[in-house]
Amino acid sequence: MMVEWIRQGGVMMWPIMGLSLLGSMIILERSFFWIRHLWRRDLQRRDRLTVARVLPLEVDVQCSDPVVRVASWLRLDRPRGQRLADDVLSEGARGVGALELLASISTTLGLFGTVVGVSLSFGSISSGDTETVLTGLSVALYTTVFGLLVHLYCGVFAAFFHFLQGRLEMSVMQAERPISSEPVE
Repeated sequence: MMVEWIRQGGVMMWPIMGLSLLGSMIILERSFFWIRHLWRRDLQRRDRLTVARVLPLEVDVQCSDPVVRVASWLRLDRPRGQRLADDVLSEGARGVGALELLASISTTLGLFGTVVGVSLSFGSISSGDTETVLTGLSVALYTTVFGLLVHLYCGVFAAFFHFLQGRLEMSVMQAERPISSEPVE
């Protein structure tokens, strides 16, 4: 069925299909990253980070949770902790811009395929060749639909990864807040 759609969509379907595959690879890689990140979270240690604002914190630079590692390095060596925080945040944001670009390009290619199909149809109307007219309209519709589907697919995952990135940024910003020297009562 899918091969038939690509064949009916014409030449413009191949680049859109390539973008779809590239987007799928990025989505898989990012999904594995976020699953691994969420799996490594240590919520007990993160809770202790909020208490550690006023109490001494045992430093845990080898913790699998990147937010705990950032907080620990910030207490030991602030410049190194800042670099680690920047690395953690940039690793979380990787690939999202590419997904947004793929979504934009797939929509543009879908619209370009529409123009190609409609121009093919208009060229055949004068000759009265209804089969070529219908083929051109088929190309126009298939490329538009497929381009929009790839746009939605990549766009939804990009928005979801932005959401997860925002949550990670909030956690890192919480870990970067200065430590209070006042005791807890």
